[in-house]
Amino acid sequence: MATARVRGGVHAILGADSFLAEAALERLLAEALGQQREGALQVLHGDESTWGRLVEIACTGSLFVTSRALVVRGADGLKGDEAALGSYLDDPSPDVTLVLMAVKPDRRRTAWKRITAKATVHSAEPKKGKALRDYVAEQLRARGLRLDHDALEELLERVGQDLRRLIGEIDKLEAWAGGKQTLTAEDVAAVSGRGMARPRGARRPPPSPSPWSCSRTARRAR
Repeated sequence: MATARVRGGVHAILGADSFLAEAALERLLAEALGQQREGALQVLHGDESTWGRLVEIACTGSLFVTSRALVVRGADGLKGDEAALGSYLDDPSPDVTLVLMAVKPDRRRTAWKRITAKATVHSAEPKKGKALRDYVAEQLRARGLRLDHDALEELLERVGQDLRRLIGEIDKLEAWAGGKQTLTAEDVAAVSGRGMARPRGARRPPPSPSPWSCSRTARRAR
């Protein structure tokens, strides 16, 4: 049985992680429009538009499609009279999915106070620490992969917080696994192709003293 699409509503995708932002946008567009998006999707750029123009477009119906999506990239650049936005948020067009994308909106402004209070907010903030590990673990489970503790630490140490690169490495590990139940740090190192796995808990060697410091030490000894 086909899944009913979620139509209408106002959504705000907020944060600096472009991978999370684009993933959230794709989910919303798939729910609202499916894959047939020609004539139903319109994209604006905040620094080229205004709040008034945005509301005007959202309220203008279409003779050709029953559901529409209006995406504003860089919505923190929108300017102009914010009064119309408040009215729209109270009574949005039922056939329009409005998506506002912003890296770091000024939440002190009336418009963004209203948006964060009434819209559905999707976080695209970069993941760190436990949140990053939980996200990676979720992606591994979705692929039926298992990394031991050292392998997970090796992966995060090599790639860092860049989710786009992390997903790319996980995809490569999936292809590498070949039915292997648990992958090790050595597997991660082999897939990344950049040297051997670092022993866990190994101490980095102290930096070599510079020639300048040696010469000063020698002078003191005289």
